[in-house]
Amino acid sequence: MSTYQTLKGLKVKFLGADTSGDRVQEGELFYNSDAYKMKSHVAVGAWSSGSPQSTARAGGCGVMGTTTAGLIAGGAPNIVNTEEFDGVGWAVGGNLGTARNTYGGAGTQTAGLCAGGYTGSNTANSEEYNGTAWTEGNNLNTARRAYATAGTQTAGLLISGYTTTIVTSVEEYDGTSWSEVTDIPAGRTSGGAAGIQTSAIQILGGDGSLVTSFEYDGTNWTAGGELSTARAQGGYSGTNQNSALAISGETAPGAVTVNVENYDGTSWTEIANVTTARNPSGNSPGGSASSAFFSGGAGGTQLTEEWNVSTSTITAGAWSSGGNLTVGRESIRGGGLSQNASWVAGGEAPGATVNSSEEYNGTAWTEGNNLNTARRAGGTGGSQTAALYTGGNTAPGGTPVTANSEEYNGTSWTEGNNLNTARGEVGNAGVQTSSLSVGGSADGGGSALNNSESYNGTSYSNETVFPTTGYGVVGTGTAETAALFAAGQGPYPGTNPTVRTWDGSSWTVISQDLSGIVQQTTRGKSFFNSSPYENADIIGGQSSSTFHGNWNGTVWSTRASMSVGRQASGSGTATSGLATSGAKSGSGAQATEEWDGETVVESAKTIDFD
Repeated sequence: MSTYQTLKGLKVKFLGADTSGDRVQEGELFYNSDAYKMKSHVAVGAWSSGSPQSTARAGGCGVMGTTTAGLIAGGAPNIVNTEEFDGVGWAVGGNLGTARNTYGGAGTQTAGLCAGGYTGSNTANSEEYNGTAWTEGNNLNTARRAYATAGTQTAGLLISGYTTTIVTSVEEYDGTSWSEVTDIPAGRTSGGAAGIQTSAIQILGGDGSLVTSFEYDGTNWTAGGELSTARAQGGYSGTNQNSALAISGETAPGAVTVNVENYDGTSWTEIANVTTARNPSGNSPGGSASSAFFSGGAGGTQLTEEWNVSTSTITAGAWSSGGNLTVGRESIRGGGLSQNASWVAGGEAPGATVNSSEEYNGTAWTEGNNLNTARRAGGTGGSQTAALYTGGNTAPGGTPVTANSEEYNGTSWTEGNNLNTARGEVGNAGVQTSSLSVGGSADGGGSALNNSESYNGTSYSNETVFPTTGYGVVGTGTAETAALFAAGQGPYPGTNPTVRTWDGSSWTVISQDLSGIVQQTTRGKSFFNSSPYENADIIGGQSSSTFHGNWNGTVWSTRASMSVGRQASGSGTATSGLATSGAKSGSGAQATEEWDGETVVESAKTIDFD
């Protein structure tokens, strides 16, 4: 017996917003009762800014994987650095065995492949990546550089390139060894490729004047479509010879294009341009024609852009200008559990420490009542109505130090019981009634301490000492029983980049360290968050750093850099944070920046039946 649904299909949903719940898919019709319109979800392609690589590298990197599990290794100058991409930021991976540039990669983040390249001379060396470390495999038959690559770790393809001249030879990899196969009709260098071993497309190359592409079926080569814009190097992505992207690249020596083109198996069509034209890694099967990443470039840029064809609107995390601080200062400290309800106090202006205290409402800073003791670089925590400031240096340059502790109730600061050990450059995590103060220096940085003290809202108690001596340590977390500390220095000028967590009774040292992400984050400041620290951000640091990184409970990865370098005060959360001041003078003295994390929103378009 037929039913209404089998005869007429699904009912049109009647909704009050531009979403169709768990049935979101391209082409679905629904009625928006608020807008009084029929709408549909339509997939749209767009580029968005991604987080920067942690290692600047120019062209000739190995790029592998997808937009949510990508990999980049090596590059110019000859480096071994590997980074892993999770769709939001870059994290440090295992180093290549052989530093190289002007080469390509294939495979995935957990099963990567690289071979050949330039080490000062052409190499035939081949390596495999297992998601943690690179292992040497059997070499190429012909050492070369500036070639194109496609395929997987167990079915790789390496095309053309340069020895002492341009070669037409092609090699396939079966997971163990490389074998020579049918030559490409026209040799070229600095091109790219996309697809798999049995369905690949080689795209351009040479001096930037070529437009012809070649298709490979696993045995033979045939001419493919011609691009609208000739190019060399650039980025290339795609799953097979019928679905590929050619991204930016060099159109002539010294000239680059923002042009991006899509291939459908027959012809190339121009689509949305990248924001920044560059001549990046090349040879980059880093995704598909509907989801790709484009990172690095000549001159050592760390810029990343992401391409997505989706029914969603993706807005990348970004910094924007906020209201200026009333009194600009260095070594400022503060806190707040919300971007729109933050506070700062103390710091160092030219020639003197200050006791100024200010509050932020999401738009502007307002002066409040001052600290009782002017100081810089103390330990801070808590909210705008229940804050804590402990220790610090009472004069510029670091000495003398104080054990003084003060509490803020949203109106005024009141002296409480002191730290057991006076110190400056102290790290702090927690809130006014449950905090932990660690490390610091008793003499302005010449020596470092490992003291650890907890505060219960009334008094300080000595706890198990911090695993390493350090000052300028950065802390985060919303309770004394669940805190995270990272970075710092000690003894000067050494660094202590390793992550350390505290559970209320003992320390755990996590070997994943911050040094591969940024060398000097001492005196930076973490965002607070309520997880308590499984999603924590660290910003700024030594030498007026613009650095911004995220800890996800396992590894550090990059986020979009701040516009202004600073030894900042940070507050808010990893998805909605604030960076404030952090310099004695110049652009960073009073500047405030607001951080808003990535958002993904389902979008719909109105259907016009007229």
